[in-house]
Amino acid sequence: MMRWLAGIVLIILTAGKVHADTIAVRSGEHQNFSRLVVYTHSPGAWKFGRVDGGFELRLASPDVQFNLERAFELIPRTRISDLGDLGDGRLQVSATCDCHADVFVVGGGQIVIDIVSGEGSSANEIYNAYLDKPRQPNFKLRSEADARVTTAARLGLPLFPSKTQERLNGAETPSAPYDINLDEPVARDDERAGQDSRSPTNHSRVQSTELALLEQIGRAAAQGLIDADMSSLEAEVEKSAYPQGAIPEPIAEEIDAPVLPKSLDVNEHIAVQTSIDRETSTRQAVVLSTQEGFACFSDGDYSIELWGQDISNGADLAQYKSALLGEFDRPDPDAINQYIRYLIYLTFGAETRAVASQFKDAITSHDIVMQMADVMDFHQSTQASDVAPQMGCDGKTALWAALSQPELRPGQEINTKAILTAFSELPLHLRRHLGPKLAQKFMDHGDQSSAMSIRNYLERASGDHGVGFELLEARIDLQEGDADQAEERLTRIVNDDGELSPDAALELVNSKLERGEPVPQRYIELVSTYSFERRGGPEGAVLMIAEIRALASVSNFDEAYEQIDLAASSRRLVSWEITELRSHLLAELLAKGGDAQFLRYTIGHIEDAVGLEPRLRTDLARRLLSLGFSRQARMALDVEGVPPGVPQRLTYAMIALYEDKPKTALGYLAGIETEGAERLRAEALMAAGNPDAAAEIYHNFNEVDARQRAILRSKSWQNLAQSELKMTDELDRLQIVNAEPIPDVDESTLAQSTELLKRSEVSRSILSSFLAKQASAE
Repeated sequence: MMRWLAGIVLIILTAGKVHADTIAVRSGEHQNFSRLVVYTHSPGAWKFGRVDGGFELRLASPDVQFNLERAFELIPRTRISDLGDLGDGRLQVSATCDCHADVFVVGGGQIVIDIVSGEGSSANEIYNAYLDKPRQPNFKLRSEADARVTTAARLGLPLFPSKTQERLNGAETPSAPYDINLDEPVARDDERAGQDSRSPTNHSRVQSTELALLEQIGRAAAQGLIDADMSSLEAEVEKSAYPQGAIPEPIAEEIDAPVLPKSLDVNEHIAVQTSIDRETSTRQAVVLSTQEGFACFSDGDYSIELWGQDISNGADLAQYKSALLGEFDRPDPDAINQYIRYLIYLTFGAETRAVASQFKDAITSHDIVMQMADVMDFHQSTQASDVAPQMGCDGKTALWAALSQPELRPGQEINTKAILTAFSELPLHLRRHLGPKLAQKFMDHGDQSSAMSIRNYLERASGDHGVGFELLEARIDLQEGDADQAEERLTRIVNDDGELSPDAALELVNSKLERGEPVPQRYIELVSTYSFERRGGPEGAVLMIAEIRALASVSNFDEAYEQIDLAASSRRLVSWEITELRSHLLAELLAKGGDAQFLRYTIGHIEDAVGLEPRLRTDLARRLLSLGFSRQARMALDVEGVPPGVPQRLTYAMIALYEDKPKTALGYLAGIETEGAERLRAEALMAAGNPDAAAEIYHNFNEVDARQRAILRSKSWQNLAQSELKMTDELDRLQIVNAEPIPDVDESTLAQSTELLKRSEVSRSILSSFLAKQASAE
């Protein structure tokens, strides 16, 4: 029985692989506290408390070393005056302030230490007690019911049996609770050889150990960590707990019930955990979050600066790759994770994805690995929407979330300070690789300051920063209005015919278009070639759009419309992109195209106008009406379910007047009081046979000639005589002819009547000549 138990103990104690590792320590300053983050991945057993001169963190592994080189980059020495690696997994935190400590473990297994100004509370008193002084017991004994509840609820595996078990076994109750001293040496076998294992004390300890071990095996089997025969386990527990076969009476009520701690989290002060316990505890631990409440990923998953060394003398791929296969030619998970992270460190995104797909189950944080691999190749990730909330976090998480976005959008929570800080910590080759695209995202977002900060991080380093930096400089020149300097830089990049030449050609074309200048034919041919080479991807679509817009800038509408038809048929562009391009081409066609070109691309495609914006549809209809195509003009305006606005109603009125429908025109103009509407209303009133009302409108606008024509059309000679209109020669002659008064008919002589007839003939002749001139003027 004992051999079997000893074998299981050996398996449990040797199941975890011990790594001699260097653990980074980083910091952050806040208003009321200074924060240290110890980048452990799985802290295991640890303890924290006060020592002389400050505090001390003690890890179970003595081989751990702490990297403190950058611990004071972001904090002053006001609360934490110094840090020291004491060896044996011990980290000294020197603090001379009136402060207390609060310690917790975040989701990725990192230990977070907050040195907080002022006195602590009962919630964190365990971390402010002295490590090397024995603690006083805070309870006498647990009742049986409380012990059972506590045993069922706790998450960690105890190293020794609980007090309740010792009480049930008849062992003497100790005066203080058990505490584990990580510094206490374990007695050797030869030192224990002289002890009598048959003594009552040793026999009690053996029984207690057997019971605790069986309990641990049962919990591990229940969690699926081991495959054990559980058929006789309850009998063994019963036998070990009650060797005499008598179940003891319940503990008397007079025994004081224990004061249970507020939290049973195994991460407090010391913990021994299974992997299931650790995951369960992690969910209960404090998790850093964004202002919007999203939980932040662990920075340890993005600590790329720790995944490789200086690559100036060549990469050590062979060394990493040779370690992939372990004993019996089986893949070593640790070696695979080191190798795949080194590939990311070298910016090898495609290779990373291939290895991650082959060994998916062995990869730690597989989704994050794939995210970073995407960023290395495409400067964005397919997980962009999932990680977008992480841009509001502190630390490296915010940087990689921003790198994963195709663009930074208004309204997103973006922790710019954290992004820039994490970027500055990247190795130089990664800053050169990722910086230009990240700066472009900030410029497109309207954050010129952050873009300049990234550019400065690159410029401060010595050496050639590559074509990406040159492209970034050109983009900054364009933002600052120095188009000549920018085009000079971009032309050099294009002429080099390198990887970034398509991006430079695109910037050249777009800069010309934004300034309203025609694009040179050479650049149009370049973007056309690059568009074809990169068809099927997002870059190919952007280049094709630039090509079509460039063709329109030089009035090459024939080829521009051919490219639009090709994009639609081959699905190289999506529907909304094609609609926007048609709108742009129509605007260019209205402004630059001749009548023949205009009619060629519009008269047979009026149905395409439905998707255009109202302003363009209105301009299109008026241009068609001016060329005599009233029916097509009305079709361009008609959109089912969309009521016409004022510009469209005015255009409808113009079409109605052209088709000799003045009353319809007046209906469209009803309720519109603009000057253009009033002029159209006067014209409609004239056509509808109401020249007097039209003359009144012309009078309000001081349109003398138009009013005169309206009055003449109304045959209101009295109004014409009383008006202040400028008379024509005929009207002057008419006034002279009729200047003599006309005698009464009864008193007139034959001579007077004859004269009156002559004057009438002259007046008729004058009026006929006048009316003929007016008709020709109209």
